[in-house]
Amino acid sequence: MKRSQLIEDLPRDIEQTVFAAEVSRPLRELNMLFLEMMIESASDVSANARPTLVTALTHELQRLTAAARERLASCPVALLDLGFGEQPWSAASVSKRPYRTAAVSGEFGKIAAIRVASATLTLGWTLARWRTEVACIVFGMSESAIHQVSALGGPQSIHQWAEANSHRVRPRWEEQPRIWWKLLRIALEGPHGRLPPLSMYVLRRQLADLVSMEGARSAIAKHD
Repeated sequence: MKRSQLIEDLPRDIEQTVFAAEVSRPLRELNMLFLEMMIESASDVSANARPTLVTALTHELQRLTAAARERLASCPVALLDLGFGEQPWSAASVSKRPYRTAAVSGEFGKIAAIRVASATLTLGWTLARWRTEVACIVFGMSESAIHQVSALGGPQSIHQWAEANSHRVRPRWEEQPRIWWKLLRIALEGPHGRLPPLSMYVLRRQLADLVSMEGARSAIAKHD
């Protein structure tokens, strides 16, 4: 399926929905929480097993101003991943995801990762039960993930899952550091920079990823 066809299949109000306050506000808070964890990990000289991407971006992350962080946090998609694009995705599994390349290794600190995982799953659970196509755009959820996440029992189940699966917290596009370098560059340039607006760049990247996800396309098509 071509990207243009996927975009045509999206509900006509998807842009207004994704940018609506009830989605953008909690998503901004989640992204800011994740960015703070990335920056803290990059600044922790005692960390021996930080994610490889964080190590590669240490200088850029430490240069982020408050305004640049705000721009990044306001992106209309989650800047982190819990493997929601996997098909099948299993909420019951607590096994460690095998790393496919040397570019993907290391983990965040457990306490911070549990907090981020819990916040991510809480928002994912809300969106999966509200509008599946929004969950697809924001988190890149497969149809399997939507079914599993929406079936979770609520806050207690979510927290238990987060404690057992904090190792699943990864940066989105972890194996593509060039995307992150461009994101950070756009954020630092500000709204009047020469590069495309950050939100549009991120949406294009996410839609490009969704093209290859049969489960996500199915979930979107069911809403249309």
